Amino acid sequence: MGFGLADELRAQFQTRLPSNVGAQSGPAAPGMPSSSPPASFGGLAPVPPSGASGAALGQPTFDPYATAPSSGIFPWSGGGATGAASPLGSISPAAPPAGSPASTWGPAAGTAPGSISTTPPSLFPNGLAGSWITPQGQIVGTPLRFLQGPRIRHGWLMGDEGRELDVNETDVSVVLTFPEFLYSTQPLYIAPSFSLNLWEGPAGPDFPAGADLPGQTYAAYLDNYWRSDPSRLFGAEVGVRLGLWTDFDTLTTDSFRIQGLGLFRVRLTPALTMKLGAAYLDRNKIKLVPAGGFLWEPNPQTRVDLIIPQPKFARYLTTLGNQDVWWYVTGEYGGNAWTIERAVDGGSDRFDYNDIRLVAGIEWGSSELFRDRRRLGFLEVGWVTEREVIYVRRPEDSFTVRDTVMLRAGLGY
Repeated sequence: MGFGLADELRAQFQTRLPSNVGAQSGPAAPGMPSSSPPASFGGLAPVPPSGASGAALGQPTFDPYATAPSSGIFPWSGGGATGAASPLGSISPAAPPAGSPASTWGPAAGTAPGSISTTPPSLFPNGLAGSWITPQGQIVGTPLRFLQGPRIRHGWLMGDEGRELDVNETDVSVVLTFPEFLYSTQPLYIAPSFSLNLWEGPAGPDFPAGADLPGQTYAAYLDNYWRSDPSRLFGAEVGVRLGLWTDFDTLTTDSFRIQGLGLFRVRLTPALTMKLGAAYLDRNKIKLVPAGGFLWEPNPQTRVDLIIPQPKFARYLTTLGNQDVWWYVTGEYGGNAWTIERAVDGGSDRFDYNDIRLVAGIEWGSSELFRDRRRLGFLEVGWVTEREVIYVRRPEDSFTVRDTVMLRAGLGY
């Protein structure tokens, strides 16, 4: 009897329905939403009507059941992997599921398209890999390698008979790259370096009787360099070098030295940039020198660096395979300062070796390297003049040396 009553009530209800409302499985009338339930609770967007007439309902501008952005409460919610599918959208779980690899959680897993990243602030917001990897894992641009090198450079200054001072200079380093340093768009370069200088001389009757140099001197130092975005109107370049310069038979507070470079930069025209600043050499004879000048790039094949103390003119020559080849002429203030043990009396002393070098050479590398002011290798020959050795404790032993020829080559420098 209960079933009969239910059938009677259903029949009365159906007789009162409007005639244009079909069965649940039937098509909707024009201009009316479908009475069929959505496929899932998250997809509330109406199905377009099948009729040819009537106003169609468009996609709603706001869907309250769309994928919810991460709240940023949990360490891995700001750009981390999302949890399992949910009727309310993908929601970051309170903790990674048991047994899940750590590499699938956290910022390295990427951010779902459309979500809002809430990564906490850090010195390197895009990680050590750099900003060329998008949240979706796509690689854009030219990536910077965290470790570059090793780099090596060797130069030979030929000795002169009668006033002989033969010098071999070898430098080795690697470069560590930290992209997006301090939220800038530019990387910080840190280069642990080691240098060896081999001295043959002084020898000959024209040198002071007490003049002497050790067979070798060393330098172990750390180079740090950063520059602001070169495409901006104003910018800066900062370099700091700190380390030990000694023969390792004498190690004093004078063995530890700090050198630096600071330049303010302003772009005058798209092709002309002015730089102004100073270079701190921390030598016994010269401590501080002005630095600056003009950088002019009239076309992609020419670069005129009228920057003191190392001006350079470079011109594109040819391309061999995938390597661009440039020729150049440049000048530099060479030498350095060390602490040594004197052979004349066994005491500690400091000395400068200073010179001026006029150099011509060729350099090669990919076009991407040259755009970043770097190169793969170089070969050069130079004329070295104004050569002098200056002692601090026994200045009477100081001497000058005749001009000579320099040959130098390097990879990475």
